[in-house]
Amino acid sequence: MNIVFSGPSGAGKGTLTEMFLKNSNFKKFTTCTTRKPREGEKEGFDYFFYDKEIFLEKVKAQEMFNVKEYGGNYYGSLEKDMDNIQTTKNVIF
Repeated sequence: MNIVFSGPSGAGKGTLTEMFLKNSNFKKFTTCTTRKPREGEKEGFDYFFYDKEIFLEKVKAQEMFNVKEYGGNYYGSLEKDMDNIQTTKNVIF
């Protein structure tokens, strides 16, 4: 089973994700961004944080999937991570 939490910044996606991870067998899928980490955010859990130059190099090399720009920052998923999703696992996006 896959669950997607979607909403604007501050809507509570992180809070819901934490609740599911504590109380279930879900695994979190971590995406990438060029924005700066907020207080309390952890590299590799909340996001993979890249500077724009490196992020755009990955886009050009076709290593990124589903790239979007929002609020002057880029967001996307690493293609290799998308390829490694196991359909037998419960995943939160």
